Amino acid sequence: MVVDISRSDIRWVRATAIFIVLIGLMNLVSAWCNFDLDGIQFLQQVLDYNVLFGSRFFVSLIGLCCFLIAPGLYRRKRLAWYVSVLLLGLSGIAHILKGSGILEATICMLLTAGLLPLYSRCSVKSDPLQIRVGIGLFFISLLGMALYTLLGLTTFHTKLGVSSESLPFLNALLQVLTFDVSMLHPVGKKATFFVNSILWINGSLWLSAITSLLAPVVVRGFRSEDRKYSQQLAAAFANQPVQVIATSSQYYQWLHRPFRDGFVAYNLIGRLAMALGNPCGSASTQLLWQQWLSYVVEHDWIPAMYQADEQMMMIAREYGFDSLPIGAEALVPLETFTLQGKEMQNLRTASNKAKKLGWLIRPYQPNDWAAIHDINQHWLSIHGTQEEIAYGMGTASPEYLESTRSSVLLDSTGRLLGYVNTLELSGIHSRGVDLMRRDPDAPRGVMEALILYEIMQAKADNCQYYDLGLSALAQMTEFPTDNKQLTKLLNRFYENQKSQYDFQGLHQFKAKFNPVWQPRFLLYKSIRHLPIILLALIELNQGKHFWRKWLRSYLKKR
Repeated sequence: MVVDISRSDIRWVRATAIFIVLIGLMNLVSAWCNFDLDGIQFLQQVLDYNVLFGSRFFVSLIGLCCFLIAPGLYRRKRLAWYVSVLLLGLSGIAHILKGSGILEATICMLLTAGLLPLYSRCSVKSDPLQIRVGIGLFFISLLGMALYTLLGLTTFHTKLGVSSESLPFLNALLQVLTFDVSMLHPVGKKATFFVNSILWINGSLWLSAITSLLAPVVVRGFRSEDRKYSQQLAAAFANQPVQVIATSSQYYQWLHRPFRDGFVAYNLIGRLAMALGNPCGSASTQLLWQQWLSYVVEHDWIPAMYQADEQMMMIAREYGFDSLPIGAEALVPLETFTLQGKEMQNLRTASNKAKKLGWLIRPYQPNDWAAIHDINQHWLSIHGTQEEIAYGMGTASPEYLESTRSSVLLDSTGRLLGYVNTLELSGIHSRGVDLMRRDPDAPRGVMEALILYEIMQAKADNCQYYDLGLSALAQMTEFPTDNKQLTKLLNRFYENQKSQYDFQGLHQFKAKFNPVWQPRFLLYKSIRHLPIILLALIELNQGKHFWRKWLRSYLKKR
Protein backbone atom coordinates (compact mmCIF):
# COMPACT_ATOMS: atom_id res chain seq x y z
CA MET A 1 0.00 0.00 0.00
CA VAL A 2 1.36 3.42 -0.95
CA VAL A 3 1.28 6.04 1.79
CA ASP A 4 0.45 9.48 0.41
CA ILE A 5 3.04 11.83 1.89
CA SER A 6 2.68 15.50 1.08
CA ARG A 7 5.65 17.73 0.38
CA SER A 8 4.82 19.78 3.48
CA ASP A 9 5.07 16.65 5.65
CA ILE A 10 8.42 15.76 4.10
CA ARG A 11 9.68 19.30 4.67
CA TRP A 12 8.57 19.16 8.30
CA VAL A 13 10.35 15.84 8.87
CA ARG A 14 13.51 17.18 7.25
CA ALA A 15 13.30 20.44 9.19
CA THR A 16 13.00 18.42 12.40
CA ALA A 17 16.10 16.43 11.41
CA ILE A 18 18.01 19.69 10.96
CA PHE A 19 16.80 20.87 14.37
CA ILE A 20 18.06 17.61 15.87
CA VAL A 21 21.52 18.37 14.45
CA LEU A 22 21.29 21.75 16.18
CA ILE A 23 20.22 20.02 19.39
CA GLY A 24 23.27 17.77 19.13
CA LEU A 25 25.50 20.81 18.64
CA MET A 26 23.79 22.53 21.56
CA ASN A 27 24.42 19.50 23.77
CA LEU A 28 28.12 19.46 22.94
CA VAL A 29 28.49 23.19 23.53
CA SER A 30 26.50 22.99 26.75
CA ALA A 31 28.51 20.05 28.09
CA TRP A 32 32.02 21.11 27.15
CA CYS A 33 32.11 24.84 26.51
CA ASN A 34 30.76 26.55 29.64
CA PHE A 35 32.89 29.66 29.88
CA ASP A 36 32.55 30.19 33.59
CA LEU A 37 35.39 29.47 36.00
CA ASP A 38 34.02 26.05 36.95
CA GLY A 39 33.78 25.11 33.27
CA ILE A 40 37.38 26.07 32.60
CA GLN A 41 38.56 24.11 35.61
CA PHE A 42 36.49 21.15 34.42
CA LEU A 43 38.05 21.33 30.93
CA GLN A 44 41.51 21.42 32.49
CA GLN A 45 40.64 18.32 34.48
CA VAL A 46 39.63 16.55 31.28
CA LEU A 47 42.86 17.55 29.56
CA ASP A 48 44.77 16.25 32.56
CA TYR A 49 42.90 12.97 32.07
CA ASN A 50 41.02 13.17 35.34
CA VAL A 51 37.46 12.03 36.02
CA LEU A 52 34.60 12.99 33.64
CA PHE A 53 31.35 13.76 35.45
CA GLY A 54 28.57 11.45 34.26
CA SER A 55 25.89 14.02 33.50
CA ARG A 56 28.17 16.10 31.26
CA PHE A 57 29.45 13.04 29.45
CA PHE A 58 25.88 11.78 28.98
CA VAL A 59 24.79 15.12 27.49
CA SER A 60 27.77 14.92 25.11
CA LEU A 61 26.92 11.37 24.15
CA ILE A 62 23.34 12.35 23.34
CA GLY A 63 24.73 15.16 21.21
CA LEU A 64 26.79 12.68 19.18
CA CYS A 65 23.77 10.38 18.89
CA CYS A 66 21.77 13.31 17.50
CA PHE A 67 24.35 13.70 14.73
CA LEU A 68 23.98 10.00 13.91
CA ILE A 69 20.20 9.91 14.06
CA ALA A 70 19.50 13.08 12.04
CA PRO A 71 20.34 11.60 8.57
CA GLY A 72 18.04 8.66 9.29
CA LEU A 73 15.19 10.95 10.31
CA TYR A 74 15.85 13.07 7.22
CA ARG A 75 15.22 9.90 5.18
CA ARG A 76 12.03 9.24 7.25
CA LYS A 77 13.24 6.05 8.91
CA ARG A 78 10.80 4.63 11.46
CA LEU A 79 13.54 3.59 13.90
CA ALA A 80 15.08 7.05 13.61
CA TRP A 81 11.74 8.47 14.74
CA TYR A 82 11.70 6.18 17.79
CA VAL A 83 15.30 6.97 18.70
CA SER A 84 14.77 10.72 18.09
CA VAL A 85 11.85 10.82 20.52
CA LEU A 86 13.90 8.85 23.05
CA LEU A 87 17.00 11.01 22.61
CA LEU A 88 15.13 14.29 22.84
CA GLY A 89 13.38 13.11 25.98
CA LEU A 90 16.62 11.94 27.57
CA SER A 91 18.37 15.12 26.43
CA GLY A 92 15.76 17.26 28.19
CA ILE A 93 16.07 15.20 31.39
CA ALA A 94 19.87 15.32 31.24
CA HIS A 95 19.85 19.12 30.88
CA ILE A 96 17.61 19.40 33.93
CA LEU A 97 19.86 17.06 35.94
CA LYS A 98 22.90 19.09 34.86
CA GLY A 99 21.30 21.96 36.76
CA SER A 100 21.54 24.80 34.22
CA GLY A 101 19.69 23.61 31.15
CA ILE A 102 16.05 24.71 31.57
CA LEU A 103 15.99 26.50 28.21
CA GLU A 104 17.65 23.55 26.44
CA ALA A 105 15.25 21.13 28.14
CA THR A 106 12.25 23.20 27.00
CA ILE A 107 13.49 23.19 23.39
CA CYS A 108 13.94 19.40 23.49
CA MET A 109 10.43 18.85 24.86
CA LEU A 110 8.85 21.15 22.26
CA LEU A 111 10.70 19.37 19.47
CA THR A 112 9.52 16.02 20.83
CA ALA A 113 5.93 17.26 20.75
CA GLY A 114 6.45 18.29 17.12
CA LEU A 115 7.79 14.85 16.23
CA LEU A 116 4.87 12.84 17.64
CA PRO A 117 2.36 13.65 14.82
CA LEU A 118 4.93 12.57 12.19
CA TYR A 119 4.95 8.91 13.22
CA SER A 120 2.94 7.72 10.20
CA ARG A 121 5.13 9.78 7.84
CA CYS A 122 8.32 8.09 9.00
CA SER A 123 7.73 4.70 7.37
CA VAL A 124 11.16 3.83 5.94
CA LYS A 125 12.56 0.51 7.15
CA SER A 126 15.95 -0.40 8.53
CA ASP A 127 17.79 -3.60 7.67
CA PRO A 128 16.25 -6.50 9.69
CA LEU A 129 19.51 -8.45 9.95
CA GLN A 130 21.43 -5.38 11.07
CA ILE A 131 18.73 -4.72 13.70
CA ARG A 132 19.01 -8.26 15.05
CA VAL A 133 22.80 -8.13 14.97
CA GLY A 134 22.82 -4.70 16.59
CA ILE A 135 20.44 -5.72 19.36
CA GLY A 136 22.37 -8.97 19.95
CA LEU A 137 25.72 -7.21 20.08
CA PHE A 138 24.27 -4.53 22.34
CA PHE A 139 23.11 -6.99 24.98
CA ILE A 140 26.30 -9.07 24.70
CA SER A 141 28.36 -5.89 25.02
CA LEU A 142 26.17 -4.71 27.89
CA LEU A 143 26.82 -7.97 29.71
CA GLY A 144 30.54 -7.64 29.02
CA MET A 145 30.42 -4.03 30.20
CA ALA A 146 28.69 -5.09 33.43
CA LEU A 147 31.35 -7.74 34.06
CA TYR A 148 34.13 -5.24 33.27
CA THR A 149 32.60 -2.69 35.64
CA LEU A 150 32.09 -5.32 38.35
CA LEU A 151 35.71 -6.45 38.02
CA GLY A 152 36.97 -2.87 38.14
CA LEU A 153 34.88 -1.90 41.13
CA THR A 154 36.02 -5.05 42.95
CA THR A 155 39.66 -4.36 42.15
CA PHE A 156 39.72 -0.60 42.83
CA HIS A 157 36.89 -0.18 45.36
CA THR A 158 39.31 1.07 48.03
CA LYS A 159 40.69 3.68 45.57
CA LEU A 160 37.25 4.66 44.31
CA GLY A 161 35.55 5.29 47.61
CA VAL A 162 32.99 2.51 47.02
CA SER A 163 31.69 0.53 49.96
CA SER A 164 32.21 -3.23 49.74
CA GLU A 165 28.76 -3.82 51.25
CA SER A 166 26.48 -5.64 48.82
CA LEU A 167 23.69 -3.07 48.44
CA PRO A 168 25.84 0.07 48.05
CA PHE A 169 28.15 -1.89 45.76
CA LEU A 170 25.19 -2.95 43.53
CA ASN A 171 23.86 0.60 43.53
CA ALA A 172 27.26 1.90 42.36
CA LEU A 173 27.31 -0.70 39.57
CA LEU A 174 23.86 0.36 38.26
CA GLN A 175 24.77 4.06 38.40
CA VAL A 176 28.00 3.51 36.48
CA LEU A 177 26.14 1.62 33.71
CA THR A 178 23.90 4.71 33.28
CA PHE A 179 26.93 7.05 32.91
CA ASP A 180 26.73 8.40 36.46
CA VAL A 181 30.22 8.23 37.97
CA SER A 182 29.76 11.11 40.39
CA MET A 183 29.95 8.74 43.39
CA LEU A 184 33.38 7.49 42.32
CA HIS A 185 36.44 9.31 43.65
CA PRO A 186 39.46 7.70 42.03
CA VAL A 187 42.91 7.93 43.54
CA GLY A 188 45.85 7.11 41.29
CA LYS A 189 46.27 6.76 37.52
CA LYS A 190 44.92 3.22 37.23
CA ALA A 191 41.69 4.00 39.06
CA THR A 192 41.26 7.21 37.02
CA PHE A 193 41.84 5.32 33.78
CA PHE A 194 39.23 2.74 34.79
CA VAL A 195 36.57 5.41 35.47
CA ASN A 196 37.23 7.17 32.16
CA SER A 197 37.25 3.87 30.23
CA ILE A 198 33.78 3.05 31.59
CA LEU A 199 32.34 6.19 30.04
CA TRP A 200 34.06 5.84 26.67
CA ILE A 201 33.27 2.14 26.30
CA ASN A 202 29.67 2.78 27.33
CA GLY A 203 29.41 5.63 24.82
CA SER A 204 30.88 3.55 22.00
CA LEU A 205 28.38 0.81 22.81
CA TRP A 206 25.43 3.16 22.38
CA LEU A 207 26.78 4.78 19.22
CA SER A 208 27.43 1.43 17.52
CA ALA A 209 23.94 0.22 18.46
CA ILE A 210 22.30 3.29 16.91
CA THR A 211 24.38 2.92 13.74
CA SER A 212 23.24 -0.71 13.36
CA LEU A 213 19.59 0.19 13.90
CA LEU A 214 19.65 2.78 11.10
CA ALA A 215 21.38 0.69 8.40
CA PRO A 216 19.59 0.63 5.00
CA VAL A 217 17.82 -2.58 4.08
CA VAL A 218 20.06 -5.03 2.20
CA VAL A 219 18.55 -7.61 -0.13
CA ARG A 220 20.01 -11.04 0.56
CA GLY A 221 18.32 -12.98 -2.19
CA PHE A 222 14.75 -13.50 -3.25
CA ARG A 223 12.39 -16.40 -3.53
CA SER A 224 12.94 -18.50 -6.63
CA GLU A 225 9.19 -18.58 -7.24
CA ASP A 226 9.26 -14.80 -7.76
CA ARG A 227 11.65 -15.24 -10.68
CA LYS A 228 9.41 -17.95 -12.14
CA TYR A 229 6.45 -15.56 -12.05
CA SER A 230 8.61 -12.84 -13.61
CA GLN A 231 9.64 -15.17 -16.43
CA GLN A 232 6.01 -16.06 -17.09
CA LEU A 233 5.04 -12.37 -17.16
CA ALA A 234 7.94 -11.52 -19.48
CA ALA A 235 6.98 -14.37 -21.81
CA ALA A 236 3.47 -12.94 -22.10
CA PHE A 237 3.91 -9.16 -21.86
CA ALA A 238 7.53 -8.14 -22.59
CA ASN A 239 7.96 -5.30 -25.09
CA GLN A 240 11.70 -4.71 -24.53
CA PRO A 241 14.54 -7.26 -24.81
CA VAL A 242 15.89 -6.10 -21.43
CA GLN A 243 12.62 -7.13 -19.76
CA VAL A 244 13.29 -10.73 -20.79
CA ILE A 245 16.98 -10.54 -19.92
CA ALA A 246 16.16 -9.07 -16.50
CA THR A 247 14.41 -12.26 -15.36
CA SER A 248 17.77 -14.03 -15.05
CA SER A 249 19.42 -14.74 -11.70
CA GLN A 250 21.68 -11.67 -12.03
CA TYR A 251 18.80 -9.38 -11.08
CA TYR A 252 16.50 -9.02 -8.10
CA GLN A 253 12.79 -9.37 -8.83
CA TRP A 254 10.13 -7.18 -7.28
CA LEU A 255 6.76 -8.85 -7.83
CA HIS A 256 3.51 -6.89 -7.57
CA ARG A 257 1.51 -8.56 -4.83
CA PRO A 258 -0.97 -9.97 -4.13
CA PHE A 259 -2.03 -10.27 -7.77
CA ARG A 260 1.39 -11.17 -9.26
CA ASP A 261 0.42 -9.20 -12.35
CA GLY A 262 3.66 -7.31 -12.88
CA PHE A 263 7.31 -7.09 -11.91
CA VAL A 264 10.33 -4.81 -11.89
CA ALA A 265 13.85 -6.22 -12.12
CA TYR A 266 16.63 -4.26 -10.48
CA ASN A 267 20.18 -4.33 -9.15
CA LEU A 268 21.18 -3.06 -5.73
CA ILE A 269 24.53 -1.26 -5.51
CA GLY A 270 24.93 0.20 -2.05
CA ARG A 271 21.73 2.19 -1.50
CA LEU A 272 21.05 2.53 -5.23
CA ALA A 273 18.21 0.41 -6.65
CA MET A 274 18.70 0.45 -10.44
CA ALA A 275 15.70 -0.88 -12.36
CA LEU A 276 16.38 -2.40 -15.77
CA GLY A 277 13.79 -1.44 -18.38
CA ASN A 278 10.13 -0.59 -17.92
CA PRO A 279 7.87 -2.40 -15.44
CA CYS A 280 6.43 -5.48 -17.16
CA GLY A 281 3.07 -7.19 -16.71
CA SER A 282 -0.66 -6.99 -17.24
CA ALA A 283 -1.06 -4.20 -14.65
CA SER A 284 -0.62 -0.63 -15.81
CA THR A 285 2.92 0.70 -16.07
CA GLN A 286 2.06 3.64 -13.84
CA LEU A 287 0.66 1.40 -11.08
CA LEU A 288 3.68 -0.90 -11.14
CA TRP A 289 6.06 2.07 -11.09
CA GLN A 290 4.20 3.68 -8.20
CA GLN A 291 4.19 0.49 -6.12
CA TRP A 292 7.85 -0.31 -6.85
CA LEU A 293 8.84 3.26 -6.01
CA SER A 294 7.03 2.97 -2.68
CA TYR A 295 8.85 -0.32 -2.01
CA VAL A 296 12.22 1.27 -2.78
CA VAL A 297 11.64 4.34 -0.63
CA GLU A 298 10.36 2.16 2.21
CA HIS A 299 13.66 0.25 2.17
CA ASP A 300 15.77 3.41 2.28
CA TRP A 301 17.14 3.02 -1.26
CA ILE A 302 17.74 5.51 -4.03
CA PRO A 303 15.52 4.72 -7.06
CA ALA A 304 16.69 4.93 -10.67
CA MET A 305 15.78 3.27 -13.98
CA TYR A 306 17.99 2.35 -16.94
CA GLN A 307 16.65 2.04 -20.50
CA ALA A 308 13.23 3.55 -19.81
CA ASP A 309 11.22 4.39 -22.92
CA GLU A 310 9.55 7.73 -23.64
CA GLN A 311 6.21 6.70 -22.12
CA MET A 312 7.91 5.62 -18.90
CA MET A 313 9.86 8.86 -18.85
CA MET A 314 6.63 10.87 -18.97
CA ILE A 315 5.12 8.81 -16.13
CA ALA A 316 8.24 9.27 -14.00
CA ARG A 317 8.09 13.03 -14.50
CA GLU A 318 4.80 13.06 -12.59
CA TYR A 319 6.71 11.71 -9.58
CA GLY A 320 9.44 14.32 -9.74
CA PHE A 321 12.01 12.32 -11.73
CA ASP A 322 14.41 13.82 -14.25
CA SER A 323 15.67 12.07 -17.38
CA LEU A 324 18.94 11.75 -19.26
CA PRO A 325 18.99 10.25 -22.78
CA ILE A 326 21.38 7.30 -23.01
CA GLY A 327 20.90 6.28 -26.64
CA ALA A 328 18.40 5.05 -29.19
CA GLU A 329 16.67 1.69 -29.60
CA ALA A 330 16.62 0.42 -33.19
CA LEU A 331 13.23 -1.06 -34.17
CA VAL A 332 12.84 -2.46 -37.68
CA PRO A 333 9.18 -2.23 -38.86
CA LEU A 334 8.64 -5.62 -40.50
CA GLU A 335 5.45 -4.82 -42.39
CA THR A 336 7.30 -2.33 -44.60
CA PHE A 337 10.74 -3.93 -44.50
CA THR A 338 12.25 -4.58 -47.94
CA LEU A 339 15.66 -5.06 -49.52
CA GLN A 340 14.75 -2.83 -52.41
CA GLY A 341 16.27 0.62 -52.84
CA LYS A 342 19.71 2.19 -52.83
CA GLU A 343 19.92 2.48 -49.03
CA MET A 344 19.61 -1.31 -48.68
CA GLN A 345 22.49 -2.03 -51.08
CA ASN A 346 24.83 -3.26 -48.32
CA LEU A 347 22.27 -5.81 -47.09
CA ARG A 348 21.62 -7.09 -50.61
CA THR A 349 25.37 -7.50 -51.07
CA ALA A 350 25.65 -9.47 -47.82
CA SER A 351 22.71 -11.67 -48.81
CA ASN A 352 24.13 -12.37 -52.26
CA LYS A 353 27.58 -13.05 -50.78
CA ALA A 354 26.13 -15.62 -48.35
CA LYS A 355 24.47 -17.48 -51.23
CA LYS A 356 27.53 -17.27 -53.46
CA LEU A 357 29.94 -18.62 -50.80
CA GLY A 358 27.55 -21.36 -49.72
CA TRP A 359 27.06 -20.10 -46.18
CA LEU A 360 24.56 -22.06 -44.10
CA ILE A 361 22.39 -20.56 -41.35
CA ARG A 362 20.74 -23.05 -39.02
CA PRO A 363 19.50 -23.30 -35.38
CA TYR A 364 22.05 -23.62 -32.59
CA GLN A 365 23.06 -27.17 -31.61
CA PRO A 366 24.91 -28.27 -28.43
CA ASN A 367 28.02 -29.29 -30.37
CA ASP A 368 28.36 -25.66 -31.58
CA TRP A 369 29.29 -24.45 -28.11
CA ALA A 370 33.05 -25.08 -28.34
CA ALA A 371 33.37 -22.79 -31.38
CA ILE A 372 31.04 -20.19 -29.82
CA HIS A 373 33.07 -20.26 -26.61
CA ASP A 374 36.23 -19.36 -28.57
CA ILE A 375 34.38 -16.49 -30.27
CA ASN A 376 33.16 -15.23 -26.88
CA GLN A 377 36.63 -15.35 -25.35
CA HIS A 378 38.04 -13.26 -28.17
CA TRP A 379 35.15 -10.79 -27.85
CA LEU A 380 35.79 -10.45 -24.11
CA SER A 381 39.53 -9.93 -24.62
CA ILE A 382 38.81 -7.09 -27.05
CA HIS A 383 36.70 -5.40 -24.39
CA GLY A 384 39.33 -5.90 -21.69
CA THR A 385 37.47 -8.32 -19.45
CA GLN A 386 37.42 -12.02 -18.61
CA GLU A 387 33.74 -12.45 -17.77
CA GLU A 388 30.46 -11.39 -19.29
CA ILE A 389 29.08 -8.68 -17.07
CA ALA A 390 27.53 -6.19 -19.49
CA TYR A 391 24.43 -4.67 -17.90
CA GLY A 392 21.21 -5.36 -19.78
CA MET A 393 22.66 -8.22 -21.85
CA GLY A 394 22.31 -11.96 -21.55
CA THR A 395 25.21 -14.19 -20.55
CA ALA A 396 26.41 -16.56 -23.27
CA SER A 397 26.14 -20.15 -22.07
CA PRO A 398 24.86 -23.42 -23.57
CA GLU A 399 21.76 -23.23 -21.35
CA TYR A 400 20.97 -19.65 -22.35
CA LEU A 401 21.39 -20.29 -26.08
CA GLU A 402 19.21 -23.38 -25.89
CA SER A 403 16.46 -21.49 -24.04
CA THR A 404 16.24 -18.76 -26.69
CA ARG A 405 15.93 -18.67 -30.46
CA SER A 406 19.60 -18.96 -31.46
CA SER A 407 21.08 -19.24 -34.96
CA VAL A 408 24.61 -19.90 -36.21
CA LEU A 409 26.28 -19.25 -39.57
CA LEU A 410 28.65 -21.85 -41.07
CA ASP A 411 30.86 -21.50 -44.11
CA SER A 412 31.05 -24.11 -46.87
CA THR A 413 33.60 -26.12 -44.84
CA GLY A 414 31.40 -26.25 -41.75
CA ARG A 415 33.37 -23.68 -39.77
CA LEU A 416 31.24 -21.58 -37.43
CA LEU A 417 31.67 -17.92 -38.34
CA GLY A 418 29.12 -16.23 -36.07
CA TYR A 419 25.94 -16.56 -34.05
CA VAL A 420 22.97 -14.55 -32.85
CA ASN A 421 20.21 -15.17 -30.33
CA THR A 422 16.74 -13.67 -30.48
CA LEU A 423 14.17 -13.04 -27.72
CA GLU A 424 10.38 -13.18 -28.05
CA LEU A 425 8.62 -9.89 -27.23
CA SER A 426 5.06 -11.13 -26.90
CA GLY A 427 3.75 -7.84 -25.51
CA ILE A 428 4.10 -6.24 -28.96
CA HIS A 429 4.19 -9.47 -31.01
CA SER A 430 7.80 -8.83 -31.99
CA ARG A 431 11.32 -10.21 -31.55
CA GLY A 432 14.54 -8.65 -30.35
CA VAL A 433 18.22 -9.47 -30.63
CA ASP A 434 20.44 -9.97 -27.62
CA LEU A 435 23.89 -11.44 -28.37
CA MET A 436 25.43 -11.14 -31.84
CA ARG A 437 29.08 -12.04 -32.30
CA ARG A 438 31.36 -13.32 -35.05
CA ASP A 439 34.74 -14.95 -35.48
CA PRO A 440 37.41 -12.20 -35.67
CA ASP A 441 38.77 -13.78 -38.87
CA ALA A 442 35.36 -14.15 -40.52
CA PRO A 443 34.82 -12.27 -43.80
CA ARG A 444 32.69 -9.14 -43.85
CA GLY A 445 28.95 -9.60 -44.13
CA VAL A 446 28.54 -12.45 -41.59
CA MET A 447 26.56 -10.44 -39.03
CA GLU A 448 24.50 -8.71 -41.72
CA ALA A 449 23.55 -12.11 -43.16
CA LEU A 450 22.62 -13.50 -39.72
CA ILE A 451 20.50 -10.51 -38.66
CA LEU A 452 18.85 -10.35 -42.09
CA TYR A 453 17.94 -14.03 -41.79
CA GLU A 454 16.31 -13.45 -38.37
CA ILE A 455 14.45 -10.39 -39.65
CA MET A 456 13.01 -12.31 -42.60
CA GLN A 457 12.00 -15.17 -40.28
CA ALA A 458 10.21 -12.71 -37.99
CA LYS A 459 8.51 -11.10 -40.98
CA ALA A 460 7.33 -14.51 -42.18
CA ASP A 461 5.86 -15.13 -38.71
CA ASN A 462 3.88 -11.86 -38.95
CA CYS A 463 5.83 -10.07 -36.21
CA GLN A 464 5.47 -6.30 -36.02
CA TYR A 465 9.07 -5.34 -35.22
CA TYR A 466 12.54 -6.72 -34.97
CA ASP A 467 14.32 -4.94 -32.13
CA LEU A 468 18.06 -4.53 -32.78
CA GLY A 469 18.63 -3.30 -29.22
CA LEU A 470 20.09 -0.15 -27.74
CA SER A 471 22.57 1.91 -29.70
CA ALA A 472 24.27 3.37 -26.64
CA LEU A 473 24.88 7.16 -26.53
CA ALA A 474 23.59 7.59 -30.11
CA GLN A 475 21.41 10.58 -31.14
CA MET A 476 21.23 11.88 -27.56
CA THR A 477 21.09 15.53 -28.60
CA GLU A 478 17.90 14.81 -30.56
CA PHE A 479 15.95 13.68 -27.48
CA PRO A 480 14.54 15.63 -24.49
CA THR A 481 16.85 15.96 -21.50
CA ASP A 482 16.86 17.53 -18.05
CA ASN A 483 20.64 17.91 -18.04
CA LYS A 484 21.87 19.55 -21.24
CA GLN A 485 25.47 19.94 -20.09
CA LEU A 486 25.91 16.26 -19.22
CA THR A 487 24.13 15.26 -22.45
CA LYS A 488 26.63 17.33 -24.45
CA LEU A 489 29.51 15.79 -22.51
CA LEU A 490 28.28 12.25 -23.18
CA ASN A 491 27.74 13.09 -26.84
CA ARG A 492 31.35 14.32 -27.07
CA PHE A 493 32.49 11.06 -25.47
CA TYR A 494 30.41 9.14 -28.03
CA GLU A 495 32.01 10.99 -30.92
CA ASN A 496 35.63 10.64 -29.76
CA GLN A 497 35.95 7.39 -27.76
CA LYS A 498 36.82 4.21 -29.66
CA SER A 499 39.52 2.58 -27.56
CA GLN A 500 37.19 0.59 -25.28
CA TYR A 501 33.99 0.34 -27.32
CA ASP A 502 33.13 1.45 -30.85
CA PHE A 503 29.74 3.09 -30.19
CA GLN A 504 29.60 4.73 -33.61
CA GLY A 505 30.48 1.52 -35.43
CA LEU A 506 27.63 -0.35 -33.73
CA HIS A 507 25.22 2.48 -34.51
CA GLN A 508 26.22 2.48 -38.18
CA PHE A 509 25.77 -1.30 -38.35
CA LYS A 510 22.21 -1.08 -37.03
CA ALA A 511 21.43 1.86 -39.30
CA LYS A 512 21.93 -0.44 -42.31
CA PHE A 513 18.56 -2.06 -41.56
CA ASN A 514 16.72 1.26 -41.82
CA PRO A 515 15.18 1.09 -38.31
CA VAL A 516 12.93 3.51 -36.45
CA TRP A 517 14.96 5.08 -33.64
CA GLN A 518 13.24 5.33 -30.26
CA PRO A 519 14.84 7.21 -27.33
CA ARG A 520 15.92 5.44 -24.16
CA PHE A 521 16.47 7.26 -20.89
CA LEU A 522 18.12 7.08 -17.51
CA LEU A 523 15.62 8.20 -14.87
CA TYR A 524 16.84 9.68 -11.60
CA LYS A 525 15.22 11.50 -8.70
CA SER A 526 17.81 14.18 -8.00
CA ILE A 527 20.87 15.55 -9.74
CA ARG A 528 22.90 14.82 -6.60
CA HIS A 529 22.30 11.10 -7.27
CA LEU A 530 23.76 11.24 -10.78
CA PRO A 531 27.42 10.65 -9.79
CA ILE A 532 26.39 7.58 -7.77
CA ILE A 533 24.26 6.27 -10.65
CA LEU A 534 26.91 6.79 -13.34
CA LEU A 535 29.59 5.10 -11.21
CA ALA A 536 27.18 2.22 -10.55
CA LEU A 537 26.54 1.81 -14.30
CA ILE A 538 30.29 1.60 -14.91
CA GLU A 539 30.54 -1.05 -12.19
CA LEU A 540 27.59 -3.00 -13.61
CA ASN A 541 29.03 -2.94 -17.12
CA GLN A 542 32.71 -3.37 -16.33
CA GLY A 543 32.77 -5.18 -12.98
CA LYS A 544 33.67 -4.20 -9.42
CA HIS A 545 37.39 -4.02 -10.18
CA PHE A 546 37.07 -1.72 -13.21
CA TRP A 547 38.81 1.23 -11.60
CA ARG A 548 41.71 -0.92 -10.42
CA LYS A 549 42.14 -2.32 -13.95
CA TRP A 550 41.87 1.14 -15.47
CA LEU A 551 44.51 2.53 -13.11
CA ARG A 552 46.90 -0.31 -13.92
CA SER A 553 46.37 0.24 -17.65
CA TYR A 554 46.90 3.99 -17.25
CA LEU A 555 50.11 3.54 -15.26
CA LYS A 556 51.49 1.11 -17.86
CA LYS A 557 50.88 3.67 -20.61
CA ARG A 558 52.62 6.31 -18.55
